[in-house]
Amino acid sequence: MKNDTYEDGMTPLEAAFSLMPKEIYQDFEDEIKRRKDSINEKMSGIDPSKSSGLDIFPDLMKLFVDNRRVCNQRIIFLRELQQKLKAGEWVGYGFKEPRQEHDKRRKIPRDIWGGKIAWDISGLEGAGEKYKQIRVFQSHSPSKGKDVAKCLFVPKPKERGRPSMRDLSREAYQACKQVHDLPIALTREQEGKVLKEWVSKTYPWLADEYARIQDKSIRRHVEDLRGETPDKNRTKTKLFD
Repeated sequence: MKNDTYEDGMTPLEAAFSLMPKEIYQDFEDEIKRRKDSINEKMSGIDPSKSSGLDIFPDLMKLFVDNRRVCNQRIIFLRELQQKLKAGEWVGYGFKEPRQEHDKRRKIPRDIWGGKIAWDISGLEGAGEKYKQIRVFQSHSPSKGKDVAKCLFVPKPKERGRPSMRDLSREAYQACKQVHDLPIALTREQEGKVLKEWVSKTYPWLADEYARIQDKSIRRHVEDLRGETPDKNRTKTKLFD
């Protein structure tokens, strides 16, 4: 069974749209695009001194109707996903509010899904509880929820003292190396993005501070771990590694 991670999950809105048959979704999108292009073309040819622009009003009304049809169709699938979450066919994980420093994502009880879903911000409120930063997964088997939970919480937030930024870079690199087998050919920016993402999950209370570190500084923290020989003569004005 494939190991799912939090990033492999979808926001509730993405999951709802995934239930919509592709041909229906694409047909709607294509038709709306055609109408918008047609309206833009007509508007570009209007001479304000000779026309009030009212001749494109029928096209605008058709576009409005088509947009409404798409919205109504999407609402059907938003409701369908909510029913599947209530039935346990899909499972969701998120941070419970108010969130504390060392909190980790937890599985959202099925009865909570009967509440109000904030589709635009991946939030949920129901039965007196609130959740945010939600991701949902399809339950393919009874063990699926346990597998997802296990991966969601690894690595779990540390509960020791505050590490130095250099130690944090080295710990992140070693952890990611075990999981991802980081290629040495990664650019500083690519490598920095991977390590910052790891820190944001493992040390969420340090994520903002670590995110401000320049990628070239992170590269220096882990040079020896990458099998490189640190350049002691490197100056701050050197542009390339």
